[in-house]
Parts: sequence; C-alpha cells; structure tokens
Amino acid sequence: MKPIFCFLMLLCLCVPAWSKDEVPSELQHEKIRYDVGILWFDELAEASLELQPGLKSGEYIATLEGRTRGVVAFLTDYRRQRIETTMRLLDGGRGFQTLVNKSVTVKGKDDRFSEVTKEYRYDFDRREVACVRTKDNQCKESVLEMPENGEVFDALTALYNIRLGYFGALTPGRNIVIPTMTRKGPDKIEVSILTEKQRKKLDRYPAEGVLCQVKLNPEVFDTRDGAIYVWFDEQLVPAAGVIQNALGVGDLRGRLKNREP
Repeated sequence: MKPIFCFLMLLCLCVPAWSKDEVPSELQHEKIRYDVGILWFDELAEASLELQPGLKSGEYIATLEGRTRGVVAFLTDYRRQRIETTMRLLDGGRGFQTLVNKSVTVKGKDDRFSEVTKEYRYDFDRREVACVRTKDNQCKESVLEMPENGEVFDALTALYNIRLGYFGALTPGRNIVIPTMTRKGPDKIEVSILTEKQRKKLDRYPAEGVLCQVKLNPEVFDTRDGAIYVWFDEQLVPAAGVIQNALGVGDLRGRLKNREP
C-alpha cells in the first residue's frame, strides 16, 4: 500500500565522515526493514529501504519496497509497490543528483493483476523532467519544466542528501525546504526539526533521538494532508514513524524491524 512508504522518508541529525569521492560504506549496502501497523493492529504491512551502487561509476540506486500482509492484503487486493531512484554522486561526494525516478504499483495476484508504472527522467541541462505513465498498456507522456535556477530532488534523493548533510545540520527548531517535482510541476518538501517543547505533545516517541515533521504533496504518498512524523534513535537510524490520515486507512505506524549491515 502506497502510504506505508511515508514513514521511511527522512533524516539524520549529524554528518558522519566519509570519503570525498563516495558515500559512507555503511550506507552503500544498507538495507532497513520495517513492520507497519494500521490503527490498533501491528505488523499488517512491511517495507524496506535499500541503497546499492549502480552499474556505472558514481551512480547509486535507492529502493523502497512495500506490501500489505494478512487480511489487509486481501482488502487492498494484494497491493505492493516498488520505488526506485537512480542517482549520480555530485562532485566531492557532497550529495546526490536525481537521474531517474520510477515507481511500479501492482494489485492482484497470479494471472489476475494490474500494474501502473510512473517514470520521471531528470534533464538538468534542458531544465526538464520527462514523465511517462503506463496503465493497462496505455502510455501517457508529458514534459515538466523545472524552476529556472537551482536544484530539485525526488523524495528518495532528498532522503539520502539529508543523511549526508547536503542541506546542513539538523538542529531543533530548524525548517528545511527542499525543491521537488510532482506531476503538476515544481513543488516542495518541508522538514521541521521539532523542539523539546513541540515533542512534549507527541509522547508516543522516546525523549532521546530526533523527531521530524515532514510535509509533502499529498499525491506523493496518498495522504490527506501530506503530513508524517519520523523519529531517529541515538544512532541516527530512522526507527519509528507515523503517517497521518492515509486515505482509506487512517494513521499508519512504522517501526524498525532490522538493519543490515
């Protein structure tokens, strides 16, 4: 189910040391698995976040995968989704630039299923994003114009750039605005690092670590208002989160299951 990806989206508190020509080794082959609860029930869905080196030098592939389980799988027609972004490491290893973002959503199973594919190809020379949407073998293409100046990032690239410190240090009270693109054109992702006073109103999270509120276009993850919360433990691992008002479901709760390496 598409909204289960939301709680994975973001950040780390400080910037670990790494080579100027590559990302930290612990991120290169990192795979994090999550259990997702819905309303009062736990472990009704699962998701994973992974980063691997790409086929070309300097390229990396970030992948989000999710699927429902049990009775929820039946009620959602066995929905599963894979989001994959190919990124290029920027000069000096300071962050990533989006090259291609692709999502595939499948419903049904065996010989009865439907598939929807969305692909966005970023061309920074032309300041354009080519969009291709395929459903039931019907293809629609369009071209979106980027803002005249500056960079734009898809959600996965933004995630890893924040973890690498590309947007600066995460300090309580700070708000980060990240340029992005949706099917309607330029948009933004807003990340707020909550203060101690703000966190007191959200007592479901431990007092330590870092708590962020993230707002993004509701169409990205099928949420009513696009708001989610992500909590990072003291080792800066995104360990828990809540998606508010997921369409047709209610609040979704995610928690860390395991992390490799």
